[in-house]
Amino acid sequence: MKNSITKVSKIHLRFQISLLFLILVMLIILTFSILFAVLSVNKNISRQRAEQLFSKTGQSIILKLDSQLEKAIQFAGLMTHLQQFSAEIENNGQSHPGLPFMFEALKHNSYFYSVYAGFENGDFIQLINTLGSPLIINAHSAPDETAFILRAINSSEGNRTEYWTFFDSSYRTLGSAINNSPDYFPSERPWYISADQNRGEVILTEPYVYNSLKQPGITAASSVSGLSVAGIDITLSGLNTFLDSMFISPGTGIIVLTGENRVLASSRQMSEKLGISGTELSKTDPIQHERNQMLWENPWTTPGGQNYRLVITAPASDFLQHQYIIQRQIILISIIIFVLFLPAIIVSSKYLSRFLENLADDAEKIQNLVFDEKDEEHSFIIEFDKLAEAFRVMKKAIAAKTKALQDAKTKLERIINLGIAMTVEEDTDKLIEMILTGAKEISHADGGSLYLKGDKDELDFRIVFNDSLGFIQGGTSKNRITMPPVCLYDEDGTPNFHNVVSCAFHKGKTIVIEDAYKDPDFDFSGTRKFDELNNYRSKSFITVPLKLEGSEILGALQLINCMPDKTGGIVPFNSEIRSFVEALSALAAVILYNRSLMESQEALFEALIRLIASAIDTKSPYTGGHCERVPVLATMLADAAEKAETGSLGNFRFQSQEDRKAFIIGAWLHDAGKMTTPEFVVDKAVKLETIYNRIHEIRTRFEILLRDELLKQKEALLAGRNPEAATAELEAAVARLHDDFNFIASCNTGENPVAEECEKRITELSRITWTSHFDHTIGLSREEAEKTETPFVMGKTIEEPLIADKPAHIIADRGKTKALYESYGFALPKPSYLYNRGEIHNLMIWKGTLTDEERFKVNEHIMQTIVMLDQLPFPKGLHKIPEYVGTHHETLSGKGYPRGLDASKLSIPSRIMAIADIFEALTAADRPYKNAYKLSKAIAILHELAVSRHIDSDLFELFLTSGIYRKYAEQYLPPEMIDEVDINKYLGQ
Repeated sequence: MKNSITKVSKIHLRFQISLLFLILVMLIILTFSILFAVLSVNKNISRQRAEQLFSKTGQSIILKLDSQLEKAIQFAGLMTHLQQFSAEIENNGQSHPGLPFMFEALKHNSYFYSVYAGFENGDFIQLINTLGSPLIINAHSAPDETAFILRAINSSEGNRTEYWTFFDSSYRTLGSAINNSPDYFPSERPWYISADQNRGEVILTEPYVYNSLKQPGITAASSVSGLSVAGIDITLSGLNTFLDSMFISPGTGIIVLTGENRVLASSRQMSEKLGISGTELSKTDPIQHERNQMLWENPWTTPGGQNYRLVITAPASDFLQHQYIIQRQIILISIIIFVLFLPAIIVSSKYLSRFLENLADDAEKIQNLVFDEKDEEHSFIIEFDKLAEAFRVMKKAIAAKTKALQDAKTKLERIINLGIAMTVEEDTDKLIEMILTGAKEISHADGGSLYLKGDKDELDFRIVFNDSLGFIQGGTSKNRITMPPVCLYDEDGTPNFHNVVSCAFHKGKTIVIEDAYKDPDFDFSGTRKFDELNNYRSKSFITVPLKLEGSEILGALQLINCMPDKTGGIVPFNSEIRSFVEALSALAAVILYNRSLMESQEALFEALIRLIASAIDTKSPYTGGHCERVPVLATMLADAAEKAETGSLGNFRFQSQEDRKAFIIGAWLHDAGKMTTPEFVVDKAVKLETIYNRIHEIRTRFEILLRDELLKQKEALLAGRNPEAATAELEAAVARLHDDFNFIASCNTGENPVAEECEKRITELSRITWTSHFDHTIGLSREEAEKTETPFVMGKTIEEPLIADKPAHIIADRGKTKALYESYGFALPKPSYLYNRGEIHNLMIWKGTLTDEERFKVNEHIMQTIVMLDQLPFPKGLHKIPEYVGTHHETLSGKGYPRGLDASKLSIPSRIMAIADIFEALTAADRPYKNAYKLSKAIAILHELAVSRHIDSDLFELFLTSGIYRKYAEQYLPPEMIDEVDINKYLGQ
């Protein structure tokens, strides 16, 4: 040490001062480098937080727009299947059958501007929701209190007339207007053209300016039929307001662009910056990243297939201004210290060098986020001592902030992971338990409870936790909730603000209480009783409403006793905890709402399916219950097949619950195409039956021939002929006529096959004529009149055949089904006509009562089912429904219909469906064309079908060995139809 001092003392003063000055400069540079590093770290953190804010805000905006478009697409798709929107428009449109649906759609979807349907002939009906907007009301010259505007254009009386009707919120008419020269033609609008070109799909238009409102918007449209298109409009003005509400910083601008850089919506700041108007779809140049600007953008594809891009920009100074202020202050302080204390610094250079080196070491550690504890150092210079103290304070502050950021990161990761887990969780009780458990973890709460609004005006406990007491009720536990629900209203009907949970629900705000026993605003008498019974002390509370965007509240989340250090000390829930709990509650509310919405949609979907099946059964009194019984039988056999452990069924299992649901839905819809099959074909019990039994017409002709014979006898007697001979001829003629009619009547029943001699006799009878005196060309339909070839002459009789095949009996097929069916690969041959109602043609049906045309019409139901279901946008889990439905008439031998598939292309569920359909039909007692078979006879027929590879033999044996055949029979067959079945003679063959 002495040697070192000696060396320093030998240095010239000038050199020493220069050296000290050099050291001082180096120390200053080092100090500024350290300060720059610290500021850089803070700057990066600020940028990261800004990007997180941009991302969170951007996702909220995208979800907002996607939600609106998704609902519009769903409603447009639903309207596609509603026959009301194919109905003609009459007068002012108030009697249109689709109007109630329009009112309900606008009532429950405030962001819909209008719902409408346009027709190819220029007719148009539109219902507009004013939303109380003066802009919309003034645009249509409506009364001030107008809530809905009905616009109808029709040409029912030869002239196109446009009717405007104005309603208030209670659907009362406020006024009306008429335009006798409307220039609006829906078939010329882009939405109509696009939907007509894409039949079977819901299209989403590019944004455009509405004809009636002169404001931009988007249309979801779908072709209802070949003559009409239904659509739903969404205005974009609400999205501009929503963007303005998403505050990030004073200079932040937000804009939504189309793929062609047209402005879909923008915040006020961005509109002012780009000089664009909110009433037109302005086109702007691509937004570039500028110096000193922060830019975030995210392209995405909407549910309707449109490509949009969200861009958020903000000046960097909005997030870094405080960094610049700190930087300037530190530089100014450093300069002042340098000027004032330069002599003292030179004298104390060695001491200060060591002192500053220590600070530099600490700064480097801080830069590396190392915050180890060490002995405090002090300087004899007050400013440097303060600097050291400030450095220590900064170190502690950065350490605390780093720890807080780490804790916040951990909590955010927990919320994100919890949100992901909650999104995929299907069990509602488990989902509720996950929400409360996650909230307790991030808030360090000792207990808590979650409430959901029930059907009544009450908040029901769904789960209650308390770690200290080891207490749990509800959720996935088996402990039933014993606590009474919280009433939302007092007995006089006023809102209940005495209870903290109901108060938070009504106000939609978070309530934080430091000590429940000292709080004067709420009634905690129930809490005190609970504490007394369990030797517990409920102190700090936080109650957060489960609130959705738009102020809808599903329930509330309450947490009790914050214990962050796990020592038992109870502290209030601070603002940081409150923010995280509110974020989790908002996420939970969205997930719970979506889950409830999905369950409601699934329930509606299944109810509609059952409604369709019920309508099919109700359509014909002879098939009632078929569509209801087949799913029961198919499900019973599918359950048994899944339990099989050996043979060809040993590996069969439904891949998921969605796959099982698709099978059950397919069973309900397996005959959906019968909606298109005429009732008189399905119920045709005799050969001459159409809408009525035409045997009565033929009997009337025999009556005419009989009266002719009677007249002939009278004339012979008057002419002096032998009475006995005349009577004998009459009796022979009458006997012949009765015999001929009895023959035709027996052929009509179809009980026996038509032999060759019967065909000859029918041909001979067709040559018998009767005399017609009345005009046969009047009172006809247009189609019948076109087929009438022989004109009528007054006073001239016409000889009509007793039975005949006439041109009027041929009904041409005017549809385009042949090309459609060929595109689906249907192998079933299609007849040349839609119907052949010729009397001879029908009487010569070899077996049964159906012609080839009618049999095709009956079989066509499966093809219609496939075509109908192919138009539906089934979700991924239900995409096998058309397969299960469309194959239940196929056979393992490849001789079935409509595609002639063989065993290699028929899945186990498809084979199950075939057996269920056949067995139900064999045992049904409500068919006009056959009698029900007893149980043993039905089983014997099934066995024959299994041997001929019409049905699956393994499934047939399982059907027997599992006892399903008898279980079903005992449930649905009358006792007299259930006899003993020896299943052993059918097994192993």
